[in-house]
Amino acid sequence: MIHDPIITLFVIVSFLFTTIFIIKLYPLVYGKSIMPTGSKFFLFNYIIFIYIGVFLMNIFHFQKLEVADIYSTSLVNNLLPMYILNIIMIPLFFIGALISNTMFNINSTTNENKLLNNTEITNNSFYKSSTFIFITLGLLMIILIVLKIYSTKIDTIPIMGLFLDDVNNIDKLRSDATNNFDGKKYRYNLILQTLPLFLFVLYFLLFNKKLFQKIITIMLFFLCMFTSIMDGVKSPLLQFYLLILLLIFFKNKKIPIKTIIIFGLVALLSMGLMYAFFMGMAGRDLLDILMAPFKRIFLGSSMPMIYYLDYVPNYTDYLYGQSFPNPAGIFPFEHRRITVEIMNHVHPELISMGIVGSMPATFYGEFYLNFGYIGSIFSMIFLGFLLKTIDNIFIITINKNSFLLPLLALFFIYIHIAGTFSRTSFMGIFFNADLIVLTFISILFIFFNIIYIQFRRNFAKKSNINSIK
Repeated sequence: MIHDPIITLFVIVSFLFTTIFIIKLYPLVYGKSIMPTGSKFFLFNYIIFIYIGVFLMNIFHFQKLEVADIYSTSLVNNLLPMYILNIIMIPLFFIGALISNTMFNINSTTNENKLLNNTEITNNSFYKSSTFIFITLGLLMIILIVLKIYSTKIDTIPIMGLFLDDVNNIDKLRSDATNNFDGKKYRYNLILQTLPLFLFVLYFLLFNKKLFQKIITIMLFFLCMFTSIMDGVKSPLLQFYLLILLLIFFKNKKIPIKTIIIFGLVALLSMGLMYAFFMGMAGRDLLDILMAPFKRIFLGSSMPMIYYLDYVPNYTDYLYGQSFPNPAGIFPFEHRRITVEIMNHVHPELISMGIVGSMPATFYGEFYLNFGYIGSIFSMIFLGFLLKTIDNIFIITINKNSFLLPLLALFFIYIHIAGTFSRTSFMGIFFNADLIVLTFISILFIFFNIIYIQFRRNFAKKSNINSIK
């Protein structure tokens, strides 16, 4: 395919101009704040996984990637519209964020950096007590029991299939553990993935020289590593690494270059191994295996969008909300698993193989499927407002109460989840069981903390009275 030099020049110039414009707009929203937040982490993920990827697709076209027919005529015609959508989205996100700041009358620099420099919040005796350790061990027992139950729901946990001569069947195992799981998978994800992550964040923030707390933190780290990769899905592990870097920054107010390099190499090695064994690339050249994660990072989430633009209205009408969550069927429509539907449309051979795959795109792709281009544009303004509002509520609340350590841990879990919205729909935030349950657990922890403090005060008073007598 011959590239149109005028379009190529337009893409390059507009990309550079938009990037400079974004750099200029950023301080208007965040000032000089360096505190990690959900809206910032979303932007980071969007720029890495979508913004750069769509630009590269329009410049180089990548005809020889794994999807051989992606540049058929009908799909190529969607490259430029997809690019134009891409470059206007971040400025629209900033508009939504600015509306939130105006509504809260908030100065991001002051409020966010105040939280970053709050040393009292992690200096809480309850969360360093044997009582809290006992609660943690109880939760770990629940996690292990649920893991055992989960293992009976599927033939083999995908990661275990690598050691049980099921390597050739790994795609089917991954499908049965994710999109084709028979049951309420989100409940298992909550207990096996999100809860360990929440406990790990809590203990990481509390990390001190006590041996038992160090042991629990290390145990939680390896548990989170295992649950991130057990289903054979690659992105959770990468997101876990990024979360650790955010926590290191929060604790130390900086991230040494050496640490970034080490995490980068570990992430590259981990992704390479997962591609080698989970994606059937074990017999390929080392360079191909190492390049696979880069293709996944820059193209894995941006490439599906071209199919979304082609699928509607060429193959189906606009969905008008049918792909949005419909918990317990409370709304008058039948939920359509649109990511699975489009995957089956692009790769119909998977159906006969009994494999249920999915093809999620960037979040505004779902709004395009439902409401067209206008829906995509509105969704970015709304997302900017939503994420910045949640940021503001968390930060204002935590700054006012230094004993709300569980809310700080919950805030980092929210940051972790917000990053995924760049590659999937954000509608799930309104019915996100993980955030709802973790909020309840956080409130319980805070309640136990208040009781613990009151008990210690009463005990101290009685001790003083007895000593006087």
